[in-house]
Amino acid sequence: GMVLSQRGVRWIGFDVSLPMIQQAQKRRVEGDMVLADMGINLPFREGVFDAAIGISCLQWLFSPTTGENCNTVLLRFFRSLKHCLTRNGRAV
Repeated sequence: GMVLSQRGVRWIGFDVSLPMIQQAQKRRVEGDMVLADMGINLPFREGVFDAAIGISCLQWLFSPTTGENCNTVLLRFFRSLKHCLTRNGRAV
């Protein structure tokens, strides 16, 4: 988030781990932090983001304990991501 903030970008970060959110807050990041599980659904309204950046995230979508099909999990995630992006939004 620091690089985005330095360039004047408003951003929102999220993590499924409360300790990771707390660590970011201790560092006084400039963006907002949200406790969320991207494997279930992204908790944002339709069309609110111009862009989404994911760093080292897709591998955390899968849990052998749930028994969910990998294709099902990926489809749910990408549909949720598309829902949050503006019409011409981009994800990397």
